[in-house]
Amino acid sequence: MTHKVLLQATTRAGGDLNPVVALALGMRTAGYVLTVLCDPASEPIFARFDFPTIVSGAEYEVGDTVKEALRASEGAGLDERAAVVDTAIEGWRRRLEATAVDLLAKTQPDLIVTSLFGTCIGSELARMSGKPWVAVNSTYYIGPNPPRPMERDFSARATDIFRYSVIPYLPEAALVLHATDAWFDYGHRGIPANHHYIGPLFWEAPGIVPPYIYTEGEPWTLCTLSSHRQDDTPIARDAMQAIAHSHHRLAVTVGLGHLPEELAPIPANSHVEQYIPHSAVLGKSLLFVSHAGHGSVMKSLLYGVPMVLVPWSRDQFGVAARASSMRAARVLPRESLSIHAMAEAIDAVLHDPEYKWAAQAASARLQAERPLEVALELIGGLV
Repeated sequence: MTHKVLLQATTRAGGDLNPVVALALGMRTAGYVLTVLCDPASEPIFARFDFPTIVSGAEYEVGDTVKEALRASEGAGLDERAAVVDTAIEGWRRRLEATAVDLLAKTQPDLIVTSLFGTCIGSELARMSGKPWVAVNSTYYIGPNPPRPMERDFSARATDIFRYSVIPYLPEAALVLHATDAWFDYGHRGIPANHHYIGPLFWEAPGIVPPYIYTEGEPWTLCTLSSHRQDDTPIARDAMQAIAHSHHRLAVTVGLGHLPEELAPIPANSHVEQYIPHSAVLGKSLLFVSHAGHGSVMKSLLYGVPMVLVPWSRDQFGVAARASSMRAARVLPRESLSIHAMAEAIDAVLHDPEYKWAAQAASARLQAERPLEVALELIGGLV
């Protein structure tokens, strides 16, 4: 029997998109028929793979509603803030309902799949349709009883969003798939019955690999900035200057949030691009320097490459702490960042073999995992 799936995806949450794309491709290969509800920015990605798409309008942008409610209730107690957000979400549900009725009638799904930041959308569509809903989390465990306090792992804004508009709705999901490695997440146990660690789901946007990546010479260091705009260019600037007079070669990707020329002047041994598929460089790298996005850190571990991490915002504090706890990364706090501190961190990682051994041990474990197969087995039990 062929099962129809309505899959929600957005680029607004940055790293949320890649594991959802990976799962969508895997589900289609397994015989599911998918229709993708997506924002205008992510529509070309799914159209490239010939998925039928429905471009969502402003009525699906619950994130703006939640952010406004959080701003309006700033300074209030936890319970009062929760009540304000609940009221705002209920108003959003009423505004969405007519559109959602038409969407469900058109797609007639047997299953609904959303990103974690689509939690409210998944909850609403599941309530209206009576169909099971699967939430895909692109980072470490989010839910009741985390291994570390949320306030230590997330920026203040992210903590509020998760606390008030994500975690309360996760019990309604048939499955919450955490696309991370359980061992990376402090070997956390005792998660709710509908939550599952499946391992990282990798998908990488195609891109042109510059010919210089393949030239003979010293191994590369890869430095990446966030795929969504952050004010994190000091990471790349300090990395370039820290190794400007060394024999290292540095490849920098600035993502869609910046332009390469923002990093000028560029030392002779550095190359700056908008985007290069990270896997093309990591396979030739000794070191990875990053803002500690979960997807890029897991990819670095997959290739056994040790790291210098400068967590900037969002979930990056928790990602960096976990990579550090397994000794695969040296963490440089944002407030301590300087050329000298970056040079010291790079030198420490390259000259202490324990970092490389830890990254290679993680690589062996990740390569043995079957995240897509595990996800499909769990989803198969719902339909």
